[in-house]
Amino acid sequence: MGKRLIDLKNRVRLRYVLLFTLLLFLVLEIPVRRLERRPDLVLRNEGRSHMALPYMYRQMELTKFRRVIAFLGASETQGVVNTTAETTYPVDIEKLLAARGVATHCFNLATIGNGLGDNLALAVEAMRRGADLLVFCLHYKLFSNSGALAFASTYRDSLYYLRHRPDFSQLQHRYFLISNRDYMEIRFSKFLESFWAFYRENQLISYLIAGDLEPEPLTAQARKWLFKGAGPAPRKIATQIEMLGTPEKRNRDNLWQLQPAEYHQDNGKAYEKISLDPQDVHFKIFELINELSRASKVKILIFLTPLNRGAVNQFKYFDWNKHAKFVEMTSQTVLANDNYFLDLTDAVENRCFTDGDHLNMNGHRQLAEALVPTIARILAESTP
Repeated sequence: MGKRLIDLKNRVRLRYVLLFTLLLFLVLEIPVRRLERRPDLVLRNEGRSHMALPYMYRQMELTKFRRVIAFLGASETQGVVNTTAETTYPVDIEKLLAARGVATHCFNLATIGNGLGDNLALAVEAMRRGADLLVFCLHYKLFSNSGALAFASTYRDSLYYLRHRPDFSQLQHRYFLISNRDYMEIRFSKFLESFWAFYRENQLISYLIAGDLEPEPLTAQARKWLFKGAGPAPRKIATQIEMLGTPEKRNRDNLWQLQPAEYHQDNGKAYEKISLDPQDVHFKIFELINELSRASKVKILIFLTPLNRGAVNQFKYFDWNKHAKFVEMTSQTVLANDNYFLDLTDAVENRCFTDGDHLNMNGHRQLAEALVPTIARILAESTP
């Protein structure tokens, strides 16, 4: 008799749990799906994760009667620390194109630390989601085998966007260096995102409500519970960002000259062990990025990021002769795939840099002005 009562209680309890779960699903699913349809809710993330990507990819699919331009790169494109979301060069370009009568929707997909592998993955997904043009800011130091730059990818989740490619196994094991167990964890996270909109946007919702990302996302908690915390912990750079002042304060001439020598020396380490070997993993992935346009109508514009010659020369970041060889090799790869190439190494005045390669808001504006004529021409030449 006692056992039957316990079984009855457990069944009743299970029904209540299922009912509560369904109710929670509906309560959260409906407002999140409405949130996803709000344009320009975010222009970029805060440099700590890829948290805004699901939202931005959804906005690409919803964009009608405008050309979609996806901007790829790392911190120099994202504008972390030095700009506001509204003053990055992708947003400036959308405004400048509008003034020319060209309607576009520009998406800044860059995140601090993105490697060539991350950008390959983001480009593939952007093409799937309706991008008309990919604009890729190519940085010299992405071809370095020094420290963290030696790895093709910084964000493991990027691999998920490449799952439909026939060379996926090679990308996973040779380039991204991700085990099958770790990829299973990534697949589980993405399953939750596709099954429940709240999981897809929980980081974004956390940011909108709390103003930061300190609360650990539910997907991360679930993964830790199932996989016992496998994989590296996400980097936290909020404190570092806050110490560097507001973008408005950093938008002054020649800030790079006020930085201590140690700061420049630390940045210079990123240029150590630059490899110009066509067989190097970075060049192999760069070739894969360029090959994306072969089986698609999507155009690709690759430009070299502006550099501060004053800082490079004073603090001996690298040898310009080797950089010239880099320009020659990358331009040949781009043009061989019928993509567009721009060398914008000297497109921005030195006074608009905060170090050797990062721009303040005025620098982003100058870069936008340098890019707009070519982007407008590419859009005019291509069929909507």
